[in-house]
Amino acid sequence: MDAAGAYLRSGTPVGDRSVFASVLALFRVETGQAADAAAPADSQLKMAFDPLHIADALCTRARVEAALGQRERASRTLRRAQQAAPWYARVAAVRGRIAAEPQAGADTAGFAEAAGRGPLDDPWAAPRP
Repeated sequence: MDAAGAYLRSGTPVGDRSVFASVLALFRVETGQAADAAAPADSQLKMAFDPLHIADALCTRARVEAALGQRERASRTLRRAQQAAPWYARVAAVRGRIAAEPQAGADTAGFAEAAGRGPLDDPWAAPRP
């Protein structure tokens, strides 16, 4: 196991393997190891068993895809997450986070709507004029 996995396993009280996979993937994204985050994100998705867990795993995967510069793919992944669990607020949070972190040369048109919303706005409401 790599150093990040060992650190998280020793210092994080996580009883669920799916949660551990998510934490490890997001830790790697946040520390600039996005290429290594794909495997734990895929592992989390394989363990998903209900709409909420599926949407959560897809949100993690979207974060990884965005960190790898695959913004269109991340947008499609978030749409799948919203279809799985339309009530899940993390979908809108991830969409907003990805929109707040544009990458050089990336097309952010799919994320522009989420960036214009306030934190208390209904993420499923019609866009503001």
